[in-house]
Amino acid sequence: MPRRKITYLFIIFIITIFLLFYFISKMMSFERIHSYGSENGIWLSHKWVGDPLDKDALKILVSNFKRAEIRHIFVHSGPFDSTGSVAFEKYKYAESFIIELKKEYPEVISVQAWLGQIESKGGGILDISDLDVQNNIISTCSAFIQIGFDGIHLDIEPILEGDMDFLLLLDKIKRSQKDDVLLSVATPKISMGHIYGLGEKFLEVKGLWSSDYYREVSERTDLIVVMMYDTGIRYSWLYSFFVSTEVIKLTNSVDRPLLIGIPSYEEIRKNFNPEAENVISAISGIVSGLKYGKKENYIGFSIYAYWTTDEGEWIFLEDFLKGE
Repeated sequence: MPRRKITYLFIIFIITIFLLFYFISKMMSFERIHSYGSENGIWLSHKWVGDPLDKDALKILVSNFKRAEIRHIFVHSGPFDSTGSVAFEKYKYAESFIIELKKEYPEVISVQAWLGQIESKGGGILDISDLDVQNNIISTCSAFIQIGFDGIHLDIEPILEGDMDFLLLLDKIKRSQKDDVLLSVATPKISMGHIYGLGEKFLEVKGLWSSDYYREVSERTDLIVVMMYDTGIRYSWLYSFFVSTEVIKLTNSVDRPLLIGIPSYEEIRKNFNPEAENVISAISGIVSGLKYGKKENYIGFSIYAYWTTDEGEWIFLEDFLKGE
């Protein structure tokens, strides 16, 4: 390896270690961030729109929402098929769920149809460069709005840096809806430049977007929901540091309301270690990042997912939001 490259990597290493110690020293307390944002979100499973409503389960759902101050709800309602459509049979109970939920929980700001699929560039069946597919997606979104959803939550993956077809799709969806219809997007992490380029060699932090592309997407949407998990990081302190740096960069780069997605699931995979990536370490990173970020762009966290959140996590979030 050339001497110049070794020196460059050594300098990056020293700077990284210094920043790590600095931020870790700032992350030792869970100060309340309620004053920065109280519109937290959550992803719900398909059963709420695909099966008849269980009113007892709904009461438990609402009780947990109140504990974590949930205001934006992303209900799995797809996925899109290869044409960009979703069969009505998949979500035939959605209207009754929305009506009953809002009756039991008037504090909710939005109930959004969570629609996604694996894009063809990632080996999936959905080709968003196809104009017929784009038009079908627009029609599908309109159908969900007509039955009572407040907005559309797009989760098409992977969307690679600079994808113009995705921007065109967002433009078309936004133009096709009334002004009060929300359009939100589940997004990857934001790039921190060369230091993250080095990190990609050792972690699973891939598919990052630049600040410029983030701004392009945010200009076409109402809400950005960042999937701040599946990083491959093996230590909780390092994951908290990673989250804090992302929060700083995101809140200073994206002039739109931001939700930071936090993981409550515990499935061990190559790119996910629950001992490192969890609700507590994610909140720690958010708190630290907001000390240096643009607080007004942060409106809350979003839990992935409702069906994996246990009682201990609900208690932690409830106490945290109360400042206890």
